[in-house]
Amino acid sequence: MKIDLALIERDEPVSVAGLFNLLIRKFGQEVSSAVAQYFKAQGTVNWFDMVNQPNPATGLRPYLEENDPRFLLAELSKYSSPLQLAFHLWDAEIRQGVRDLKTRVNLWQHFTVPPTAEKLLDITHDLLFVCTYLGLPVTAFVSDLKSRLQDIISGNYVASEFSTQPKLDPTASRYAQEVEKKIEEVKNRPPIGGDWVGVPQGRQIKINHKLNDVLENGVSIRNELGPNPDQKIRDFIRYYPRGGEATIESDGAVCGYKHGVPKLIGYIGEKTVKVDGKPEGFVLSQTYIFTGSDVRDVVSNKLLSHVASESVKAIIATLATSFSYEDFFYVTAHGEVLANQDEQSTVVATVHPGIWFPGHLPEGFRGQPE
Repeated sequence: MKIDLALIERDEPVSVAGLFNLLIRKFGQEVSSAVAQYFKAQGTVNWFDMVNQPNPATGLRPYLEENDPRFLLAELSKYSSPLQLAFHLWDAEIRQGVRDLKTRVNLWQHFTVPPTAEKLLDITHDLLFVCTYLGLPVTAFVSDLKSRLQDIISGNYVASEFSTQPKLDPTASRYAQEVEKKIEEVKNRPPIGGDWVGVPQGRQIKINHKLNDVLENGVSIRNELGPNPDQKIRDFIRYYPRGGEATIESDGAVCGYKHGVPKLIGYIGEKTVKVDGKPEGFVLSQTYIFTGSDVRDVVSNKLLSHVASESVKAIIATLATSFSYEDFFYVTAHGEVLANQDEQSTVVATVHPGIWFPGHLPEGFRGQPE
């Protein structure tokens, strides 16, 4: 299928998401074409079947199409792959660039990146580096897109009221619709500590931090707090330090108030886990690196163990089972730590403000004046 690319006019979720989908598919087509031409010159016509070997356990081939960007990025990021023969001067720098791009692409394809011009610009930096190295025709468009996104973000480019956003093909439209659904899910239920959307309608309760209890009409409802009510109350107090008036919504969400501002502070009982196992939230703007014994924030260069308000020994031990030395990773606003496993963005741990970098996660009413 021919993919036509055009620059976006405005920072709008559907257009941003749709353009990402079109662009990464175009990238896949051009990489696949270059690989096919190389192997054809070597007398090999079934290069895809040669590389895309069946899984020994299932007998199924992991990928269905030779232009699948996930397949191509996975192969090109390996220390050794036949596909790398199609591109000369392969070295550690380009391999790391491909790995960085693969991580970002996986996050986008699993709907964990907010579809904004700023986030599209982030991945455009990696994409431009890789496309330039591989000598792909799409490089010129990526360079133009980078400039357009920078101008939209800075305000140097303002579309006229008559300009229209680029048309999306059916595949890109379906992807953008899924992204819209994710936006609505996050809006309807923010991360714990985040701003409540709408007007709370639930049961009126009071969280009493002095009594270490939750009351409804003056009567304790500790029996509704799950198997460990003391820990549940500590969880509430983490986001609502002084306690106070709150509501319990029909799904168990608890909304606290301060100065008329509602925030989600937790859930009564056990929070419902998504059955599809996908991350709930969108990734934060920060990038983190696992040092082997700590976590470093890439921008500030601060170590988690030096800035967290609570002990981080347990979370560091958990992360050590999923990350290797110098692996970089992302965290969602819901506190979900993401790792790339089998080309999927997998939640490997959950963190809260007490065991993470101050100010990175929604903090509810922590640090706010009474």
